[in-house]
Amino acid sequence: MRSAGFQVAEYVNNLMLVQPHWETILRQYLLRLKSGYWSQSYIDSIFQIGRGSLDLCVAFCFANLHSWIGIGKILLADIALGTKPVQDKEVAENNKRLVNLPYPFSGRFWGGTDDCDGYIKWSEPIEFGQIDCTGREIAATISPRSLPLEVGYTKPDTTLYHIIRENGLARWPYESEYIHLFVRNPHWPMGYLSGDNKLISEEGMMPVGAILTPEERE
Repeated sequence: MRSAGFQVAEYVNNLMLVQPHWETILRQYLLRLKSGYWSQSYIDSIFQIGRGSLDLCVAFCFANLHSWIGIGKILLADIALGTKPVQDKEVAENNKRLVNLPYPFSGRFWGGTDDCDGYIKWSEPIEFGQIDCTGREIAATISPRSLPLEVGYTKPDTTLYHIIRENGLARWPYESEYIHLFVRNPHWPMGYLSGDNKLISEEGMMPVGAILTPEERE
């Protein structure tokens, strides 16, 4: 199976070829990612590239995720952990810090090159939600479950992959004392991976309409 990053790059190139206006939209997003339009903590909750460069593929992944959050297709919750992660190689120390997770949360870190760095789970229903781009409050109670955990540097296509394939993700960025939870709104039939193991599909990847919210088009 080709990597998620390769599939995103192929998709974005084809998208801009067939629908050239998408390049303009993605360049607006790229400019705002570079200019500090969004807080760094918000960007870090979605991805941390480290020394990697921002490009149109990064902008595409971020634009989809940001839009899905803005219209309530992805729901949010934050866990105040009170401690920051250390490097992946310090497995025991990261697990020691995860012991500080408040009830009903628990987690484990293993790092390495697996599909994720560990997991975060909760044993009782918890509330997810946010204010959407129209000012409307969106909330849902999410039953006990486990989410893949990504710690520190994470590419945006990795976040996108987890949201599409596993319906959620827990993110613990470097320099953050919070673990950010993303779950798919249970009322949103986003779609799943197709039978040929392709990550991208019209149903699963693309938001309805243009990515930019009305406020961002001004």
